[in-house]
Amino acid sequence: MTMFVKPNRGRLVPMPNYHGLPETALPPNGATVPEDSYWFRRLREGEVFYKETHRAPFVKGTFIVERAFPLQKLVSATQMTLTAELANGQVYVLSGAWLSGEANHHTEEGTVDLEFHGQEGFYQ
Repeated sequence: MTMFVKPNRGRLVPMPNYHGLPETALPPNGATVPEDSYWFRRLREGEVFYKETHRAPFVKGTFIVERAFPLQKLVSATQMTLTAELANGQVYVLSGAWLSGEANHHTEEGTVDLEFHGQEGFYQ
């Protein structure tokens, strides 16, 4: 996980050596950094601050579409509940969902790329 932080006014905050890059100072306009003990310590000590930005829950994937599937119903619906069973066994539920953008069809494979946004997303 990452977070976006900015240095508090008048602070020069070193950025650790990540991925073999030389150590530098956190830019005044901020940077995306890992959520690790180093940055949580900087937050506690008041050297940096961050602003949480709401990120709408979504499900995006390539789906197999059978010939008789009512695709138009899917495109026009605005309050769906989607249940996604992930390869690792987890189940993610997206409620109050709607299709975001266009359905991207792959005719030879019989699949369609879809992205759904929703009001609430959670793991069961």
